[in-house]
Amino acid sequence: MLVMPPHNSDLGLHLKPAWSLSRIPPMGLLSIASYLNENKHRVDIVDCRELIASNKTSDYISLLQARVKHFHPDIIGINMLTANFNHVKAIADKVKSTYPHITIIAGGVHPSVEPELTFKQISSIDAICIGAGEEVCLDIANDKKLEDIDGLMVRGGSFIKREPELNIDKYPFPNYNLVNKDYYTHFSTLTLTGWGCKEFQP
Repeated sequence: MLVMPPHNSDLGLHLKPAWSLSRIPPMGLLSIASYLNENKHRVDIVDCRELIASNKTSDYISLLQARVKHFHPDIIGINMLTANFNHVKAIADKVKSTYPHITIIAGGVHPSVEPELTFKQISSIDAICIGAGEEVCLDIANDKKLEDIDGLMVRGGSFIKREPELNIDKYPFPNYNLVNKDYYTHFSTLTLTGWGCKEFQP
C-alpha cells in the first residue's frame, strides 16, 4: 500500500467547491505502483486528500485504517514532505499501533535529506527509501531482505547508496486505473492555474 498524506490546507477540502480544486494524482506513488503492478504485485494507492474530499470529513485516518484492514498490506510506503511531517507521523503511529506486523517505510524529499532525524522523530517508521523508489520497492515486494536492499536505510542498520536507473524506458507509463480517475483533474492548460480546471466527464 502506498499512501499520500494530506497537508494542513487539505483538511477542509470537502468545504470548498469542486471547481476551485486543482487535483493532481500523486505521480511519484503512481509511477512506483505502475511498476509494481507490471511486475505482478498487488498494490493499493491511498490518497488521503481524496478520502477527505470524497467522504466530507477531516478524519482521514479512520478511513485509511479501514482501507488497511480491507487490503491487508504487508508493507506500507508513505510519501513524506516536510510540509506534511505531522500527518506522516500520525499515520505511521496509528497504523503501527493497530497493525504492528506491517512494515512502514517513508520515502520522499524530507526523509531522503534527513533520514536519521526522521527515525529519531518518528519511532514507528521501520525503514526509509532514499532517492527513487521504483527499484527499491520492487526489491521489497520480491521479498528481498530489507537490510540487503541498496537505497533503503533500515533503522539501526547500514546504508548503501543506490545509483539511479538511467534507462527510463524500462518503466511503464502511469497506470491511471490504479487511482480514482474521476477524482482528479482532467489535464488542460488550466490545470496549472488551478482555476476552473475540474470537470467531471461522463
